[in-house]
Amino acid sequence: MGETDVAATLRTPAEIIKLRDSGRLLARVLDEVAGAVRPGVGTLELDGMAFEIITAGGARPSFLGYAPEPGVTPFPGSICASVNRVVVHGIPGPETLAARDLITIDCGVLLEGWHTDSAVAIAVGPVDERLAGLLLATEAALADAIPALQPGNHLGDVGAIVQESVAGAGFAVTPELGGGMVSGRRSGRNRRCATMAGAVRAPSWPPGWCRRSSRL
Repeated sequence: MGETDVAATLRTPAEIIKLRDSGRLLARVLDEVAGAVRPGVGTLELDGMAFEIITAGGARPSFLGYAPEPGVTPFPGSICASVNRVVVHGIPGPETLAARDLITIDCGVLLEGWHTDSAVAIAVGPVDERLAGLLLATEAALADAIPALQPGNHLGDVGAIVQESVAGAGFAVTPELGGGMVSGRRSGRNRRCATMAGAVRAPSWPPGWCRRSSRL
């Protein structure tokens, strides 16, 4: 990639402000939805809550109606609600949370033409030592990788730090989901996820949304 190509991808100060506004709304969505997580709450209820907050903020859910490629059923939710062994792309539905579950809520916001995308994992009450360790390991991997976000570095540098950090804690990175996520005008769906169980397809997932990992 030449200097001209790189310059064409740099965000202007005005664009960064728009991304920041989108990210602030996304942070509020995740905070409020995460605060509603408790035993007995349904994932569809959490999805509806996210939709209301996003639309009230003048934005649209990035995920709702998104299809990664032709022929794939559009995603039906405003969030991905991935419970326990489901790593990513869990579809909100009639499932209710129980004590000791682990749920990852992934959400994207489209505000004034700009996407932001983030996820948070929440323990539903006290969890066993292994799950607690997984949460600590992923949080540590994030903290380890943030300093690598410097001019001249590549996303691969960040991913390598994540992988090393996670492996050092006794966990692994799901190989089928390796990649990076960049906020901007185009919403991609690949990301790198730490897991102790591998990627597991939920029965309701449309074809093409995730692959099974047999490595772990």
